[in-house]
Amino acid sequence: MTLTYSIADMNFRQTKSIGNLNASLQLLETLANKKYFSRLSVLSNSTIPERLTLPPDVNVTLHDSAIKNRLGRIIWDQWKAYSAARRTGNEWLFLSKGFASFLKSPPGKLIAYGMDAVHYHYKEHYPNAVPFLEQRYFEACFRATLKYSRLVVTISEFTKQEHERYARILGIKCPVVEAVGIGFRPPPREIVEKENRVLAITSRWPHKRPDLALKFLEEWQKKTAFTGQIDWVGSLPARSVFPQFPNWKRHSRLPEKEFRRLVASVKALVYFSGYEGFGMPPIEAIVAGTCPVYSDLPATREVTGGAGCPFDNQSFESFSAAMNAAFKMPAAQLEQWAAQLLARHDWNVVAEKTVAALKKADAR
Repeated sequence: MTLTYSIADMNFRQTKSIGNLNASLQLLETLANKKYFSRLSVLSNSTIPERLTLPPDVNVTLHDSAIKNRLGRIIWDQWKAYSAARRTGNEWLFLSKGFASFLKSPPGKLIAYGMDAVHYHYKEHYPNAVPFLEQRYFEACFRATLKYSRLVVTISEFTKQEHERYARILGIKCPVVEAVGIGFRPPPREIVEKENRVLAITSRWPHKRPDLALKFLEEWQKKTAFTGQIDWVGSLPARSVFPQFPNWKRHSRLPEKEFRRLVASVKALVYFSGYEGFGMPPIEAIVAGTCPVYSDLPATREVTGGAGCPFDNQSFESFSAAMNAAFKMPAAQLEQWAAQLLARHDWNVVAEKTVAALKKADAR
């Protein structure tokens, strides 16, 4: 088989999901280094190569117009990605963001990486949270993905079910959908001393429940009089009121190495959400030796297998109990969970499942 892998529309500085960016790059590296394809071409941009380690026989072309601005992204999505893929002459085109063109037919067999179905989740639960045209644009791209893809590979069984459910709602014959998951790599062997700190991951997007994060952590701070530092990493909605506790510190975004070191040094990583396709931060925390405190959702329940300290979004008492449990979590338990999760979420297994799904979809 021959494959073109598109990551040209991904950029660390602009991405809404660093987790999705990292997953797409690491899957590409694994597929490339395992030599599954007789020819592999990559549609990239000038910000990506430094983050990748690819064999010399992989043909990489740069398409910076895809990240120049919003119009450039749209033109890339709707026309240029397919034109660039056609020039490679490869049989399959892999769309790492999972959004197909609704204005142009694919140049060959299409495979999409289905991270989630969040835009339809917004339509149902947050109809006014995203600008009207942007919401309709991504809905149309998602419909095109279901309509034109030969295969959709998803990151969890929950996400697979979401794609199949929305195909039924939209009256579209669903393509082959296979849950292949996401892998995690063991962190570098480095001794990082634990500090009396908590890391809260947040986002301005309402499905990440920034409102609940501020409410619950403010109440927890007042009731416990926590004297350590709480680091907030990520954005918050424009109208959010950030409590002025002297031990609370905000970071809009941290460089990757600095962020990873912070994850390893804190006593607990706190992750609120109302909808997830997978939920990577809790797994990343455990692998780094930190106990996660996270929203108990179908996807997070599936991928963690009960590891860490989940809590009910409807109950502050549940959140407070999870925080107390995280602070008391033995290092031996975290090490055991980390070993189990790294074995379960392995990039080599993900790559093998992806290739097996390709062959299955090709035969069908």
